Amino acid sequence: MEGKKDDKNKVDITLLDLEIRSELETHMKYFRNSPKYRAKVKNKFEPEFLNYLREMVRNRLYIAAAAAAMMEMNIGFDDIIKIYMGGAKKYAPHNWKKVRPVDRYLAAAYRHISFDDNNDDFGGPHLAYFVWNMIALRWFERHGIRLECDVTTTQCEFETIPRVQFRDGGN
Repeated sequence: MEGKKDDKNKVDITLLDLEIRSELETHMKYFRNSPKYRAKVKNKFEPEFLNYLREMVRNRLYIAAAAAAMMEMNIGFDDIIKIYMGGAKKYAPHNWKKVRPVDRYLAAAYRHISFDDNNDDFGGPHLAYFVWNMIALRWFERHGIRLECDVTTTQCEFETIPRVQFRDGGN
């Protein structure tokens, strides 16, 4: 139909916290101009890069880890927002904020530290889902909602955290 606007493939920028987006942009700018970072990440497709992401997560550097993954793997904000939109469509907009324990996002982030594509959720690279989980953890952190496990140990990385199908916070 002539004149009809097609919005079905547009992304909803309101699903991404603007302050967190600003933090990501600041970190990416720093990484681009940092010889120390460039020396550490010589080849982004090596296992060392994935270990570097794990190290940042263990040190609670969620936005730094997200920024590194976005920058090195060419993951854009639209890619992240599409993941948000997939979850909003499947569950409800902003429903992810109700999920407890928050540790589930940490466990999911570790599962997505991979160069492979994710065909189980809404498609796209696993590292885009890693970034989404890092952003979620940063949002919880900014709002004073803490993890229940110690992220500096491998306990969270390998511990089985209950995976619940619903996201309404109920039983």
